[in-house]
Amino acid sequence: MLQAAAGVQGDVQVELGGEVGALRAKVITLEGYSAHADQVALVDYVLAGKAQIRNIVLVHGERTAKQRLAQAIIWQANKMGLQVEISIP
Repeated sequence: MLQAAAGVQGDVQVELGGEVGALRAKVITLEGYSAHADQVALVDYVLAGKAQIRNIVLVHGERTAKQRLAQAIIWQANKMGLQVEISIP
């Protein structure tokens, strides 16, 4: 649903985690990204980009795996002096 909203002009309503709200984010598709990569590769991928990512929503995978990935991202981001917020709906 979020990818379908990419490039849409005007107000866009989205449903995420049972809540409906206005989309107030730039939507892009990351080519070359695999949800099947290991945790180290995912953390490196997220934090190695040209633009600092400030907010991440983890929506794919089992809840415990997403929680562990969130902890790993936050730990590495803190080591790098970065501030990242992670949501798991």
